[in-house]
Amino acid sequence: PHCLYSALENIFEKPEDIEAGLIDKLSALKKTVDFKFGTKPDTASVFAGYYLALFCAPDCFSKAQLIQAKLLQRLSWLYQDCKDEQMEMDLAKQALDKYMKAYYESDFSAAGEIQLVMTIGELNVKFGNIKEARIYYHKAKMNLQITAVLKKRAEIRLEELKELEQDNLQNEAEETKATNTKGS
Repeated sequence: PHCLYSALENIFEKPEDIEAGLIDKLSALKKTVDFKFGTKPDTASVFAGYYLALFCAPDCFSKAQLIQAKLLQRLSWLYQDCKDEQMEMDLAKQALDKYMKAYYESDFSAAGEIQLVMTIGELNVKFGNIKEARIYYHKAKMNLQITAVLKKRAEIRLEELKELEQDNLQNEAEETKATNTKGS
């Protein structure tokens, strides 16, 4: 009950084999932070639980990059709820980086890969990287193991991104024209 991880156990993945030395790392960490561990979750304990899970993930999971990516994305959403746009975007970028690293360095089931590339696609949309997003949604769509529902979702999102990309190109062309007209 005095552990932030167990107090929020329904949020976090179950650890695999915990590496030796983690208890020592946690003991050292506890000495450097002034935080009261308790059973009643509040805003500070929710955030602290996520950061503690991020700290522990490399010692508890074989696919730590993926676990950390999920935690960072969830933290980004929490910061979005708190209206802290800078932290939201910083953590979303870190999540994207971890997802990308996991995608290129780990093996996944077909279903896991589809979910992963769609998540990478959506994070790219968040950062305005429409071309990159389309690449990852296309990878999902072309996966031979994709379900009909997910394939349809990927196709719809690809069409939305195509329209968004065209709108962006049209807006850029109009801005360039307006700039050139003012300069004349």
